[in-house]
Amino acid sequence: MLNESPFYYNYIQNNFSNYVEATESWLSINREFVTSNVEQEMSMNMPFMTTNESEDNKAILLVHGLNDSPFTFRDIAQDLAKHGFHVQVILLPGHGSKPQDMFLPQLNDWESLVSHYAQILQNNYSEVWLGGFSTGANLVTSYAILNEGISGLMLFSPAFLSKSPLLEHMTQYIPSKIDIVDYEKQRNLAKYDSAPFNGLKVYSGSAIKVRQLLSSSNVDIPTIILLSEHDSVVDSKVIMESYFEKFTHHNARILWFGRNEVNMKRVKYFDMDLPEHLITSASHMSVMFSQDNFYYGKYGEKRICFNGLGSISEHICENSDSVWYGAWGDDQNGEIHARLTWNPYYKEMIKEILYLTNGDKIIKNKQRY
Repeated sequence: MLNESPFYYNYIQNNFSNYVEATESWLSINREFVTSNVEQEMSMNMPFMTTNESEDNKAILLVHGLNDSPFTFRDIAQDLAKHGFHVQVILLPGHGSKPQDMFLPQLNDWESLVSHYAQILQNNYSEVWLGGFSTGANLVTSYAILNEGISGLMLFSPAFLSKSPLLEHMTQYIPSKIDIVDYEKQRNLAKYDSAPFNGLKVYSGSAIKVRQLLSSSNVDIPTIILLSEHDSVVDSKVIMESYFEKFTHHNARILWFGRNEVNMKRVKYFDMDLPEHLITSASHMSVMFSQDNFYYGKYGEKRICFNGLGSISEHICENSDSVWYGAWGDDQNGEIHARLTWNPYYKEMIKEILYLTNGDKIIKNKQRY
């Protein structure tokens, strides 16, 4: 196990506070900082917990995706805490420090971390939810299938099946030490811009495992799934099909962000053709962030112009005052697009999440959609 390795640190602690302290010690020594603002970068990559005085004896563990960080859940964690949740957000091993550390983890490292802190919450709270973004959604779904007592799931752009299934399959046969990545200078404070092939291999293992579990099991607990129609990373349509077949609880739903309206039971559609906001589509990551987020928000510090449109377009994107926003590779209407990194329906999304967590109390077993 990686937590027992002399090359890493022990992330399996007896409580979450000790885990945060151990992680802080590791990152302070081993992170390759992108800027001179060490305090900000540490804050964005650290695991964290948040709560308020009106805590309702319910908790949630949140898990980020491949190459990301706990900052992925900064906005959502704050809003859940405001509404009675004790929130814990973990840092998956290999993340937050430097891309080369992604050589270190195996799938059981990520699974053990999720399992350990989920079980601690289950021992201390009467109601425990799990939430995950992308790869994190795979990990928490697998845990919920294999372990009793989880109250519900929040799955943001779940990566049950990638848009490149052949590559996903091939990764399982490539040695973990193979490195085919050309490391570019890291420019993003909250995620790796590039990382070793091993990270993709571990993700693929999580996707294969959750699909195997879903093939023989249903998920009969309240679940909300958020999907972008034009997601370039995951196959949203296949995941929606899996939802209708396998997520059987009466209080389960999908939020679908797209250009083509979906009128189906247990699905709420959000139109992403928003020329008034210079938006043409939702991206894999855009469901996660408020437009007020200081880094990824509408007026945030970070504009992602590496969006599949070529170096000339990237240069124009980085220096233009009137850029459009969309998914990877979107060139709708002939305009240059940066990656959409915020959710124009963020407040509505939070309302839907809160409705889910109180659904049985409100609707008394009646479907909403």
